[in-house]
Amino acid sequence: DDETLHELYDLLNSSAEEMVQKFLAHGVEATFVGDRSLFSSRVLSSIEFIEAKTRGQDRLKLSILFCYGGKQEIVSAAKRVAQRVLQGEISPEEITATTFEQELWSYPVPFPDLIVRTGRHIRLSNFLLYQAAYSELAFLDILWPDLSAADLDAVFEKFSSSTRTFGR
Repeated sequence: DDETLHELYDLLNSSAEEMVQKFLAHGVEATFVGDRSLFSSRVLSSIEFIEAKTRGQDRLKLSILFCYGGKQEIVSAAKRVAQRVLQGEISPEEITATTFEQELWSYPVPFPDLIVRTGRHIRLSNFLLYQAAYSELAFLDILWPDLSAADLDAVFEKFSSSTRTFGR
C-alpha cells in the first residue's frame, strides 16, 4: 500500500549514507533496477547517490529491484527499441537479442545463473522474466527470515552439480 511504500522511501532516504559506507567497506557496487519514472525525486536522488558512490566496487554486484516488474520491463524495452526504429537509429532488421537486452532496465547486469525463491511459492512472480530464461531455479519451502547458511549451502551444492545447456 502507499503508506508502506512511503515508509520504504523514507528508510532509503534516511539510510543512504550509512548504506554507502557499508557497501564501500565490503566492496559492493549497488544498482537499482526498476521503473525510475515511479521514483519520487527525493528517492531518485538517494538512489543515484548510492549508485555513484559505489560504482566500480568489484567484490560483489548487488542489484536492488525497486518499483520493478518483469512484464513492465519487457514492455518498456520494446517501446525503447520501437522508438529507436522510429527515430531512424536502427532498422527493424537490425533488432537482435542484444539490441533488445541493452534496453532492459537491468542492463548491463548479467543474467542470473541461479534464482532462489523462498516463501513456499513455486513461481517467478513477475521476477526477471526475460533474464531467467536459462537460470537454474530453487524453490524453498521456508520464509526469507528463516533462511539459513545451511539452506543456501544445499542450494549452491545442487547448483554446482547441475549441467547447464542454455537451451541446447
